[in-house]
Amino acid sequence: MRKQYLVVVIVIFFQITAKTQNISYTSIDMPAVARNASMVYKRNLQFLFDSFAGYDLNEREAKKEKEQEALQVSELKKNFSSGEKFPDTIASGWHRVALTDNKAFYKDATVFVSKNIIQQLVIEDCIRLPFTSKDKIKNAVTTVTLNDINTEYEVLNVYFINDLDSTSLVNEPMQPGYVCFWTSKKNYLHERVIINGNIRDFINKLHEEEPECMEPGLSFYILKPGKYKLRVTRTGNDREASFEVKPGMCLRYRL
Repeated sequence: MRKQYLVVVIVIFFQITAKTQNISYTSIDMPAVARNASMVYKRNLQFLFDSFAGYDLNEREAKKEKEQEALQVSELKKNFSSGEKFPDTIASGWHRVALTDNKAFYKDATVFVSKNIIQQLVIEDCIRLPFTSKDKIKNAVTTVTLNDINTEYEVLNVYFINDLDSTSLVNEPMQPGYVCFWTSKKNYLHERVIINGNIRDFINKLHEEEPECMEPGLSFYILKPGKYKLRVTRTGNDREASFEVKPGMCLRYRL
C-alpha cells in the first residue's frame, strides 16, 4: 500500500514540474523597447489602437458607438466654449483626459505633463503610444499627432476635462506586458495563434532552445496585464490553455 502511494506522489510531482517548464518570465526595459521599436512592435501598437478606436466592431456596433461619441464631443465642445476661466497652465504629473477628433471620436486616455507640454500618451491604462506634441497646453486643450499609427485620427485634440476648477492628478498607469510563443515541435509550425478569440500570427519558426524575448522570427504580443485564453490550431488537434501577462515582464510560453 505504501509503495503505491509513493508512485502516485512521484507522478504528480513530475507533471507539475513539466508544466512550469513551459513558461518563464523576464523583466523588460520598456522605454528601451519602445525607442528601438521593430516592425512587429509597431504592428502590435496598430492592433491595440484599432481595438481602442473600435475598428474591430461590426457595422451596427460601430455606428452606435460613433453616434454616442458624437454626442459626447458635442457636449464637450459646448462646455469648453461656454467656459469663462481656464487654468493658466496644467500641473506636471499624470492626468486623465478626453481624446477626440472634435467630430465623432471620443475616448478616455491618460497623459503625463511636464512644463505644460504632454510628454506621454497612454491608452487602455497601460499602452504608451508614439506621438508628437510641440504646442503648450492653452485653455486646458492641446493637440497630439500620432506616429507610426495608421488611422483617420492622426491628429487628436486633448481636453483636460478634470483640471478646469483645480488640479487633478492621478497615479502613473501600469506598464504593459509581453508574451512570446515558441516551440520545437514541427506540428505547431505554420499554425495560428488565437488570443481571447482574436486571430493573431502564425508560428513561423522552430527553436530548439528557449529564445530571447522578441527575438527575430518569434511571435510576440504587447498586452494589458491580466489573464488570457489561448488557442493554437494544430494539425489533428487544437491546443487550448490560458496564460497571465504581468506588467513590465515578458512571458515566454512554450507550445
